Amino acid sequence: MRDVEGPGTKQKIFDEAVRMFSENGYKHVSVRDLARATGIQAASIYNHYPSKSKILEELYNYFYEVEDGTRPSLDVLLEMVETRPPADILNMINGHYSGFDEKMLRIAAIATDASRTDESSCAFVRRIFFDLPRHYIDAVLDKMIKSKRIEPFDYKAFRSLYAGMCFNATKRCATNFPIDPKEGAAAWKLLMTLIKPITVEQKGEDGKA
Repeated sequence: MRDVEGPGTKQKIFDEAVRMFSENGYKHVSVRDLARATGIQAASIYNHYPSKSKILEELYNYFYEVEDGTRPSLDVLLEMVETRPPADILNMINGHYSGFDEKMLRIAAIATDASRTDESSCAFVRRIFFDLPRHYIDAVLDKMIKSKRIEPFDYKAFRSLYAGMCFNATKRCATNFPIDPKEGAAAWKLLMTLIKPITVEQKGEDGKA
């Protein structure tokens, strides 16, 4: 094999790993497979990544860095509760997750597929699809209820439904049946019917009571 190693070698390995892991499954792709696909000697790949698991680790670290840098500040969202319509704030949260580019979606799909057998992938899924939504959605909806911006309801069930929706949509990205954007938007719209804003008139009636 002709070794094509150069200044962009590590990025080439990274990008090909994203493609191959997402299309074939992490456990079904070897370093030799990556070498054949990139035209880079396996020994050269090991110079950049000591193991296949280290490649996966770098993919996840990339995702965390991008996700952390684009996620709305929880403090800002909580400040908006008093002045912005509840739907606007929740759409900001959903827009963050639904706005990932192809590379981010592929990395998330890799994690959902590999989470059954790989510990780091399981940790990724737990953090992105369950811990972060719990942290954000619970705090925002709890304040909306306490501030009488929305009617009380089981917001933990809402969050669980949302987390499951995001997880399943991402998992389907790695299959031949990816979710259609219109389908995802319709699912979100249906979920939002659980949110019942309290109008100024309703607040006035509560005050009289």
